[in-house]
Amino acid sequence: MTTAVSPIAMLLLFVYVFGGAIDAGGGLYVDYVLPGVLLITVASGVAYTALRLFTDVSGGMTARLQSMPIARSAVLWAHVLTSLIANLIALLVVLLVALAIGFRSGAGVLAWFEVAGIVVLFTLAFTWLAVIAGLAATSPDGAAAFAYPLLLLPFVSSTFVPTTGMVGPVRWFAEHQGYRRYDAAAVVALIRIRTLADAGVPLSRVQELLVADEHDFAAAIEDIDRRLRAEIRQRQRHRERVAQLAAGDRLALPAEAIDYLDRLRELGIPERAVNMERDAWILVAAQIPDQMPALMALKRAQIEDPAVAGMYYDLVSAADWDADDPRLPTLADQLVAMSEDDTAQRGDDERADFALDPALVALLDEVFLNAVPIARRLLRLLEERGWRGWTQMERIRPVT
Repeated sequence: MTTAVSPIAMLLLFVYVFGGAIDAGGGLYVDYVLPGVLLITVASGVAYTALRLFTDVSGGMTARLQSMPIARSAVLWAHVLTSLIANLIALLVVLLVALAIGFRSGAGVLAWFEVAGIVVLFTLAFTWLAVIAGLAATSPDGAAAFAYPLLLLPFVSSTFVPTTGMVGPVRWFAEHQGYRRYDAAAVVALIRIRTLADAGVPLSRVQELLVADEHDFAAAIEDIDRRLRAEIRQRQRHRERVAQLAAGDRLALPAEAIDYLDRLRELGIPERAVNMERDAWILVAAQIPDQMPALMALKRAQIEDPAVAGMYYDLVSAADWDADDPRLPTLADQLVAMSEDDTAQRGDDERADFALDPALVALLDEVFLNAVPIARRLLRLLEERGWRGWTQMERIRPVT
């Protein structure tokens, strides 16, 4: 808080005593002067950092801390982080005072975060300079003296008054030292530089365009626009190719399986269920690719059966049920009836023609168990009714 007292006093002095006599370009003087006061706040804070570090070193505190089992840099980092936090608190206090006396900004939240990041980096950089000064100083006055130029330079700049009213040498120095305010023309030039750089124009070419006449600038912009359109067309082609890669089912499944999945979509099956089918058929196609046409013909015929399609809808709806849903026994009865009808029509031998590797069956069943909350109870209900499995349902006891 001590480091905030002088900047606050300076802010109040310039705003209420001198501000009325200073032309701030049509805006409020507090808006004009606040950035410089914030920098002075940082300079005041790092001066105390150098002084505190010198006191610890000359008093033996640093040597005692370094004799402990800690990293040698920990002592310096402790000073740096403490100073950073103290300076940020001081800056916040100065900003609150400025808000109280009329400071307002039209910047958005993102812009304020950007400013905060710049201030933190600025404070951190000068804090490390203060560490160097504190370690190299031979007296308390010498430790704090390094901050004097930082406190003086804002006064010989456009921080408090525009440079237009300064005498020649002072004005030249104020406009060419680190503290400088930019007019509207400089802001427009900066916007042009950033826009051209974002468009991919080399910085060497940007400099040429900034000094080009109107005709040359227009011709250069047209050339840049033509190049950007070509890049956009190329990126659109890349996007189309990536989209094709993203359609993994079309890369890993035969046409018959694609038609089957499309038919499921036509029947209104939710995309989540279609995606689960797709993933399962990718694994099946990798193991028995030669049997996929016949298997897909069978599945396509089944899904065209209204009873099978209705069962499919019921299963999709059941995927969101709780494991203790009272409708599950009825669903299990329907599945058993459908499996028995299928066995009666095709026989166990024909069903065996599409037998999958047991490891793949176990994998597909595990996916089902992990993806559907009712899966484990449903399989138990099926076993109670003489059937087991999900990917390949089979009888576990003969029909009597």
